[in-house]
Amino acid sequence: MSIESTKKESIVPSQRERFEAILEKIRMAPAAENAHGAHILVTQAFQDVERPLRMRGAIKHSMVTGNFSEMKGLRINQKRVLFELHIKHILFLGENGAIDIRRNDEDNRVTAETLRADPSRATDLTVTFSKPGADGHEIFEN
Repeated sequence: MSIESTKKESIVPSQRERFEAILEKIRMAPAAENAHGAHILVTQAFQDVERPLRMRGAIKHSMVTGNFSEMKGLRINQKRVLFELHIKHILFLGENGAIDIRRNDEDNRVTAETLRADPSRATDLTVTFSKPGADGHEIFEN
């Protein structure tokens, strides 16, 4: 069931269904040129899916991204990467516009401090979504 079809019905999509719709919007969008462009793309996808449901009162809390200026940075494979920790995921944005989302499970939880101390810890996390930047390269490729 698509998010659009639920607008006609009173059924509220689950958080998982909404997250999948967000990822599909990101997947279908043109690749970003840089990290800021990737952040805009991700933020717009979240807003496109969450805003209509919130506006009609179907959900109380929206899934959102934080402010670009508050993202933390590190180096992975000699590239500058920004990241943002969420309850279940970590959003990574590459300087080339690449986007990578990885699960941050309780049994393998990483923090900003552990990522900065050992950026390779990110490669141990399960990939939820990955999109190359405009140059065709992904964040975690060698």
